[in-house]
Amino acid sequence: MVRKLILALILISLSLVLFASGAELNVSSLLTKVYNSSLVSSFTASVTPYYTFSNQQFKGELRGELKLINTRDITNFTLTLKRADIRFRLPSFNNKKMTITVGRSPISWGLGSYYRIGDVLLDGMSKNQKAGVTDDRNIYLISASQSLGGGFNMEVALSLPLPSTVTFNEYGSKIENSEKLAIGAKLKKSFDSKTIKSFVAFASYNEDKVTSLAAALDVAMYFDVTMGVESKLRSSNDIRAAINMTKLYSIEGELSSMSLGLYLAGEADFYNKTYEACTALSLAPNERLTLYIALLNKFSNTGYVSLTLTPSLNFTITESVKLEASAIYSYLNENNQNIFGGGISFKSMF
Repeated sequence: MVRKLILALILISLSLVLFASGAELNVSSLLTKVYNSSLVSSFTASVTPYYTFSNQQFKGELRGELKLINTRDITNFTLTLKRADIRFRLPSFNNKKMTITVGRSPISWGLGSYYRIGDVLLDGMSKNQKAGVTDDRNIYLISASQSLGGGFNMEVALSLPLPSTVTFNEYGSKIENSEKLAIGAKLKKSFDSKTIKSFVAFASYNEDKVTSLAAALDVAMYFDVTMGVESKLRSSNDIRAAINMTKLYSIEGELSSMSLGLYLAGEADFYNKTYEACTALSLAPNERLTLYIALLNKFSNTGYVSLTLTPSLNFTITESVKLEASAIYSYLNENNQNIFGGGISFKSMF
């Protein structure tokens, strides 16, 4: 039965690819060796058909994903609705139009290159997997954004806990959904100053009767700095603070250009009495080679130190076909664990 369902999903995905306005194909493989442990192989293949449309009144996008993941001889198939939204504008306050979004859409309320402050609709402060690389999550929502004039912008959103992913494997199937019913508001003030860029305040209330409040300040000094504080009001209040400092360099040469990114970030969780600090460096001596180094320190009763080193090579075969070869080394002092790995990924848009 499961095999028939998997075959049906593959056929549906192929038909979507044929009739969609475009699609992305991703194939990647990874081999990792844990010190004093066995070799672990992982293979991932996914296809993401999408359809977009726009006119003078509406903009919309429909995007799905069929993914196969094989790890330790266990294969999982997931069918995910990534995005299905419609955006339109209505005449509103101060002769400025209000932007309305309905459906499953990405939300990017959080600020910060590593610790993201203000993701109150996503149940609190979130962490990027990699410094400088943000990954906005898609949720079902109804939102309205309105410019108030004077550099102020107001956004109100209602998130809806609807299913988005179906997973199949040899043990059966399940429907997944991790979102909560919540209502939130974001107020942003932008400044003309070269130093102070913006101040943002956030608030939300969810189905667990938890009220979240957050505020963040974005300034530009020698580093681009985002700092903020977040609190959840419940039986035991928790307060967290975070700071992100980012500096990007571009060095132009006669034959090529080099880019360098420096990232410093820290988080303090006063309720759980845990503190983290992250230092990362991203170096791209040319358009093909990228080197990423990250050091994460956690200070608590069960603190740890982790080091990650990731070099990667990128090749553009055509305008729509890209190939990447990467390696990874990770060390975690909590159990003196060393992980070595490498893999190849292929991406095509058509």
